[in-house]
Amino acid sequence: MLKFFKGANAYQAVVWTIIIVGTIISILPPELFFFKVISKYVVQIMLAYFIIGILFLFFSDEKSMFVSFACCGILCLFLRTRSAFFAAPQAGPSVTAVNCNLSLTSSANFDSTIQSIINSDADVISIQEVTPDWAAYLANHPVLSAKYPYDTAIVRMDFHGLALYSKYPFTKVDTFHYKEIPNLAGCIKHDSLNKHIYFVSSHTIPPVSLGAHDEINAHLQTVAKYVKGLKEPVVTLGDYQVMPWSPEIVSFRRAANLSDSRRDMPMSYFPYDHIFYSKELQCIDFRSINNMSEHFGVKGAYQLKTLQ
Repeated sequence: MLKFFKGANAYQAVVWTIIIVGTIISILPPELFFFKVISKYVVQIMLAYFIIGILFLFFSDEKSMFVSFACCGILCLFLRTRSAFFAAPQAGPSVTAVNCNLSLTSSANFDSTIQSIINSDADVISIQEVTPDWAAYLANHPVLSAKYPYDTAIVRMDFHGLALYSKYPFTKVDTFHYKEIPNLAGCIKHDSLNKHIYFVSSHTIPPVSLGAHDEINAHLQTVAKYVKGLKEPVVTLGDYQVMPWSPEIVSFRRAANLSDSRRDMPMSYFPYDHIFYSKELQCIDFRSINNMSEHFGVKGAYQLKTLQ
């Protein structure tokens, strides 16, 4: 390997250094806001390395091609280790949950947005950024009210409003806070599963600075502490404002002992919306919810491990 690098000319040394340093920063970003922003683009960087490797092959620079493909493979493995494969669906029942952010759809598409939520046919729906206008609109929607007769909400003028809609009665509803930011928890007893399941909805602040990243981490640790205190299966949903591979999410998952539902790494939007689940559950499906061309939510399906 040392001989491989010693044989590089000046041009190759510069290019290899850029590629290797970019890989290291993507995986282990320094505690500087600039590098936090760069780390959001791991998927794009990985694909760029693959394309660059093909270009090196075209120009017969095999050594640079090897470095580019090797770093592409390292980033691919890094992303792969952030999520497991879907569990094989069993013959028994499952529970489905949707998390959606109303601010991600335009005001001209209110009706189609609600219709997309209804069409998801989820058992529980977590809605982010519930303002007074949206709360009134949701409350007066006859189809939504008929299909989801049980709901609880925290309505706010800012973007921290939350709501949970359910096909099943809530056996318990709770609110806990990180500083002044609310988190909403609802427990249902799913008829088919014959099991109580908690759903915890949260919305963190945008990652606009290094200090904001610290606030997001502290908020998620508050959620983790709450989740660890529950004795039933748990699904957490929300816009956590950071990527699945970010240090904040990794630390949150470790502290709460949760698994990530996401298997894809989308290119058309940043995957800030998350659904995590506790060890009693298995994820059997996860997908994006779209309203026309707008991404505004995700849906997951889960089964109990005891059904195997």
